[in-house]
Amino acid sequence: AIILDDDDDLIDAKLTDGEQQILLASDSGMACRFKEGDVREMGRTTRGVRGMELRKPDGTLGAHIVSMSVVNPSAELLVLTTHGIGKRSRLGQGIADLDQEISGGGYRLTKRGGKGVTSIKLKPGDSVVQAIQLEQDEDLIMTSLKGLVVRISTEDIRTMGRSSQGVRVMRLREDDIVSVVTKVAKLELAD
Repeated sequence: AIILDDDDDLIDAKLTDGEQQILLASDSGMACRFKEGDVREMGRTTRGVRGMELRKPDGTLGAHIVSMSVVNPSAELLVLTTHGIGKRSRLGQGIADLDQEISGGGYRLTKRGGKGVTSIKLKPGDSVVQAIQLEQDEDLIMTSLKGLVVRISTEDIRTMGRSSQGVRVMRLREDDIVSVVTKVAKLELAD
């Protein structure tokens, strides 16, 4: 599907119609939203173009992409960190709506290859493990490196401004981190 450098991995592939917007999220708490048309068409066996500038919170190189999604403007973005912190925030229409920007909501449209905007304020030593687009309330299964597994409903995670810190969604033992987050169908009481 794509030619990769030795230190690179393919993380996702989505079908689009050529007129949509793409959202890339990095482990450093940044998200870059751009028009799909900003990526020129290429052959199947090419390297592609830069989607997002990857920098750690201290400004050094070395961050990586944790998720890619095709934007649904009415959806929310759920961001989860390795320390068990999470938050939901509205994606918005991608326009520079002054009220939305003041409140820290919405992910404005940026250019492909830019550093993007803050998706979550990280505490020292924390990083984003997953950013999931939510179109309805669903359940999550979160797994830690040491084997702790929890199932939570996304409706229990508060919607907050884009650049806030979030709330604890998973309690971890000392020296443990969240390693995998998976979205699953909502479990009804009758189930």
